[in-house]
This record gives sequence, C-alpha cells and structure tokens, in this order.
Amino acid sequence: MFSGSTHQLPYIRNYAEARAQWDKPFKTRSAKWSKFQRPLRSIAQHHYRLEAINPDEYIDVFLYSTNMARFYAPDANGHERRLYIGDGSITSKKFMADVLDHGGVDNYCIDTNGKQVMAPVYSPTCVVDSDGTRFSAEYCFTPSGLLDTSQSKHTKHWHKVITAEDRARRGDIRNKWAPFLDLMMYRLPEFEENVEFTNSAGRPFGASPIKFATTRKVQEMGKDLMCDVAPTNECIDAFVEFAQCTFDQIASKRGYEQKGFHVGHPWMRQTGPSSTYADLEKPITALQLRRTLSEKVVAVCGGLERSGYIEIPQFVAKEDMPKSNVYVSNTQPEVLSSL
Repeated sequence: MFSGSTHQLPYIRNYAEARAQWDKPFKTRSAKWSKFQRPLRSIAQHHYRLEAINPDEYIDVFLYSTNMARFYAPDANGHERRLYIGDGSITSKKFMADVLDHGGVDNYCIDTNGKQVMAPVYSPTCVVDSDGTRFSAEYCFTPSGLLDTSQSKHTKHWHKVITAEDRARRGDIRNKWAPFLDLMMYRLPEFEENVEFTNSAGRPFGASPIKFATTRKVQEMGKDLMCDVAPTNECIDAFVEFAQCTFDQIASKRGYEQKGFHVGHPWMRQTGPSSTYADLEKPITALQLRRTLSEKVVAVCGGLERSGYIEIPQFVAKEDMPKSNVYVSNTQPEVLSSL
C-alpha cells in the first residue's frame, strides 16, 4: 500500500467516536456500499470505512480489507474492550496514527496504577475474537481511560541478548582477521594518497562508499579464514578496497564536521579550492583505522548476531522497554531467563 490522505480522516479512538461516525446520515446508491458499512469521510473512499452487523455490540474500523480495530460498546461497569491488528506497511502505520491515534509498536498507556506501560500492537496476532477475526492486541480500558492490564494482552515479545557463545565467536573472528587488519595499518600512506572525500559518505546517516560486491567478497574471505583456508587473491584485493573505502568514509566524516573543509557535493557549486587530506585537522591514525575496520569486519561476517532471548513481560514499564533488538513471536524461542 502507498501512503494515503489519512490525516484528513476523523479520529476513531474508541467506541463513542466510532458510534458517532456510524450514526451520521448516510445515503448512497453505489453498489460498493452495503447497509453494514459507513464511510469514514467520503463515499468515494470505500477503503476508509466502518463495518458493523450490530453496532450496539461493536464497530470495526477498516483500511482496505484489513480490520485495523474493533471497538466494543462499554459494559455495565463502563469498561471498554478495544482490539487492534498491526501491519508493517506505511499506509497502515499512518492510518493507525492519524485515525486510531495509536503509536503502534511504540505505543504506551497509563495503567490503573498510574504508571506508563508499553501497550504495543505488533504484526503477529495473538487474539481470536468470537467471530474468528484475529487481532494483535486486546486492551480493556476503564471509564476514566486507564488500561486494565489484568484484562488485556498483546503478542509476546523478547529481548535478543548476547550469549557467551556470541562473544566467543566475535573473538574468533577478530583473531582470524588480525594479520590482515595489521597489514592494512602498514598501507595507511597508500590510503592517504588515494583518499576520496564525498558528501554522501561524510554527512550523518550518509551512504557507505563500500560496494555490495566488495562486501560479498569480504564475507567470502571471512568464511575461508574461519575454516583455516587461505583466502584467494581476489578476496584479498577486495579487502584492500574495503579498507580504502572505510578510510574514505572516516576521512569524509571528519571533513564534513570540520569548518571550512570542502568535502564536495555533486549538486552544489564549490566556492573555494578543493580540500585535501593535508587540510584535515584530525588525521586518521593506523590504530583508528584498524579499530574501525575490525568493527566492520565483525559486522559483515555475522559477528553481531544475538542468539539469546529474554522474555519481556506484558505491559512492561515504559522506561524498562529495550530500545532495540526486540523479537516478536507467539512461538517461544530458547529463553535464557526472565526479566
């Protein structure tokens, strides 16, 4: 799906808002619309709609053919049941934010204890409603809008962590590559002479100058080294190119950050003379190059993989939620321990 004009749609955040939209006058002779459907904004936008067989029980919010949310009418105690499904598409995420006012995987709520807890909506489903419709999260809210976690659930999530075996593998990779990393330190004058400054490599979050084919050859070389097989000359040449590109990237970033240094930009006219490596205030040392190369080699050779899993509790406190390396699944992986 492509991103649509969901910012023009009304908020449908709960049953009351869904019912108010449902009860608006609706007349059309279009065959696209059934008596069980209502538009969110315009009858020309059938892909943005509400659906309900019995709106006194619950109302569904649809994006195309996906049932993004189901809002149940409050029970006798005023508690409201809300069900959501997650989707990784840009349009679905935007719809969830603009219409459902929901943060998706990063969503949090205030629970009945007054604490901020994570209440995510992931893509894998974990709830099957009475009509067989699957959802990713089931939340129960009190009349005051607080989340009752005792009556709520979402898809399980896990924190991927580094194991002792992972650390040992990283150490093995570094040891196998050590002679070649040391060799690159001696080629520092060559890298300085052939350095190429680029804006794309220097700017924050810029593109890496390393070609995909070069990386594949370095990966091939890494597999040979781990099997105690001498790498081919072709792979060694690729690693030298890999090292030169790494040097260029470091130099470009330092030049980009240095005031008055002309890194070079393909779409901008240069007003002064081109800067050279000699103009860098912080030249790259052999140890700095080796350290960066070592990190890149470990990464491209699979040394950053995390094979351990720790289960994250349901509705974990917002401040305790890991910022990265979160694995989502209803199938339990190998668990090391619990938080």
